[in-house]
Amino acid sequence: MAKISFGEYIYLRRRLAALLFISWPQEGDFSEENENMMMKLHERVALFSFVIALALPPMAAAQGGADTYKAKCAMCHGADGSGKASMGTKDLGSADIQKMSDADLNAAITNGKGKMPAYKGKLTDAQISDLVSYIRTLKK
Repeated sequence: MAKISFGEYIYLRRRLAALLFISWPQEGDFSEENENMMMKLHERVALFSFVIALALPPMAAAQGGADTYKAKCAMCHGADGSGKASMGTKDLGSADIQKMSDADLNAAITNGKGKMPAYKGKLTDAQISDLVSYIRTLKK
């Protein structure tokens, strides 16, 4: 990790405060008002971090599910999940599939169903869960 000087540290703190629309106290000015500004800064940084932490995993799961779907499912169920009549595969966006519980979809992917092969041992539990989440996005 690169070391920075105290002056660079102060500069970076002020730039962060400017990005978060908070005025930064001048050196040697530690009044109660400035303490409140510092508290607001910390609250905003914490809130921003919390929002980012909540937003990233679902986006990553959806992307991971989409990638797994393209690699393992699209050849039979079609790129858009509408199924292929020639193969007799179901439309994953249909009401019949969408009304299935997550546990039922998870079991169908894990153990196979009808002509569909089992993916137990071929996909991780996390990949299967991501696929279930992705299938939910195909709802019509």
